[in-house]
Amino acid sequence: MMADDLLLGYIDAEFPPGIAKGATGGPVFGTDVLAGANGREQRIVRVDQPLQTWDVAHGLKTQAEFEELSHFFYDMRGRGYAFKFKNWLDHRLNWEVVGEGGGDIRTFSVTKTYGRLNPVVRRIRRLKPGTVSVAIDGVPLASGLFSADHRYGRVTLAEAPRPGQLVQVHAEFWLVCRFDTDQMLAQLENYNIASWAQIPVKEVEMDFEDDAA
Repeated sequence: MMADDLLLGYIDAEFPPGIAKGATGGPVFGTDVLAGANGREQRIVRVDQPLQTWDVAHGLKTQAEFEELSHFFYDMRGRGYAFKFKNWLDHRLNWEVVGEGGGDIRTFSVTKTYGRLNPVVRRIRRLKPGTVSVAIDGVPLASGLFSADHRYGRVTLAEAPRPGQLVQVHAEFWLVCRFDTDQMLAQLENYNIASWAQIPVKEVEMDFEDDAA
C-alpha cells in the first residue's frame, strides 16, 4: 500500500470480483430538462462524461461472500477510500485506438470510445497487469517494444510511430470506485446467512498526480 494513495483517499485493492459479477448498474449522465406548457423542451447536458453507479447486493450468495465483503467494507472505511472495481459487462479493450503517430510522441494515454454517432471518449486509468498488448496499424508489437504503466493507464513505445500510424491497445481494466454509504445495513436471514439489501458503489474521478502526463 502506497502512502501517497492513502493521502488521495485510494487503496490499491480490488473489490471482490465474484461479488461484483452480480452487480446491476451502468453509466449515469446528468441532464436538466426545462419543459414548457406547450410540450416543448430545452435539454442541457450537465454531465457529458458519465460516471458509473452499481448495486452489488445481488452478488451476495453465500455467508463466505458476505464475510469477505464485510472485511472489505471495514478496510475501505465505508466511503472513506476508493478502490478498483471490475465491471463484468465492460472490462476489456479490444485493440482500441488510443492515438496516432506524429513527431516524437512515444507515450499514449489509454482511452476507450463509446457510441458511434456522438461518441464519448473515456480515460482508462487502471490497467490489469499481464493483459496489456500494443499494436501499430493492427500488427502486434513484441513485449520488449513497449511498456505499460498500469497505475496511470499509459503505454510507452520503444520507438515513436510514424505519422498517421494508429496505436492500438488490447487489455483488461478496472474502474476506480468507492462505496456510496458509510453504513452497513445487514440482517440475518434463513439458514444463518447474512444479507445486505442495498450496497451502492460509485465510480469516482481521482486527482492522481500523473494524470496530467
